[in-house]
Amino acid sequence: MLVPTINIVISYFCMSVGLVPLCSGVAIPWTMPVILSGFLATGWRGAVLQLFLLALGVFIYMPFIKMMDKQYMEDETRAAEKPDDDDIDLNDLSFDDL
Repeated sequence: MLVPTINIVISYFCMSVGLVPLCSGVAIPWTMPVILSGFLATGWRGAVLQLFLLALGVFIYMPFIKMMDKQYMEDETRAAEKPDDDDIDLNDLSFDDL
């Protein structure tokens, strides 16, 4: 919720101040890549704004990704230390019990 809100506020501010021109009104498909869509909608300044917002979003998400990675590493360490009692020894298998 944080990153899209910040992106909207920064984009609105940049357009209201005049750093980035208002969108031209051309309907750009939603599948257009990020920086290219900014270029087509507002020119090179829109592409630079999208690049900045993309980098900002990565830096905002980074602590959460690091925290999740740390949790996954702890889970893997605990799983590796725990003896696995569910292992089946193939020497103990017998088809006589069927």
